[in-house]
Amino acid sequence: MVGAGAALGQGGLAGGPLPGGLLEHELAERAKRRTERHRAESQLDATKTLASFDFAEVPMLSKAHVMALASGDAWLDKGATV
Repeated sequence: MVGAGAALGQGGLAGGPLPGGLLEHELAERAKRRTERHRAESQLDATKTLASFDFAEVPMLSKAHVMALASGDAWLDKGATV
């Protein structure tokens, strides 16, 4: 009788490629867990948003610049200086 470990090592899920849907699901779950972990580790208040930030308290900070940076990540792809 062949053990389950041997069967998996010969082209089963542990030894062979994962089916596309399963792989996509696994990658999505890992990304979700990573985001949740980073959010918890940051200890930031999840109720605070840019919409509630008082830019008048920090006059040197440009609201337009911050909002432009937050609106997308194209500046990262370009390698633009922040």
